[in-house]
Amino acid sequence: MLRTGLEDTFYLPNGDKASGNGVLIEALADCARKAGRAIASPAEARAMLGLRAGA
Repeated sequence: MLRTGLEDTFYLPNGDKASGNGVLIEALADCARKAGRAIASPAEARAMLGLRAGA
C-alpha cells in the first residue's frame, strides 16, 4: 500500500511544487503502474481497509 499527500511532501517527482493532493496521487499512481503494480479502485481499497461504502 502506498500513501501520499501534502502532509508528506510538497514536491512532484520532477521537482515541481505540487498544487494539491490530486497531482501527488496521480504521480504516485503513475510510478506504481511503471513498477508493474495495479491501482485499486475506491471499492477495492475500502474492502482492503475493512471500510463500508460511504464511510
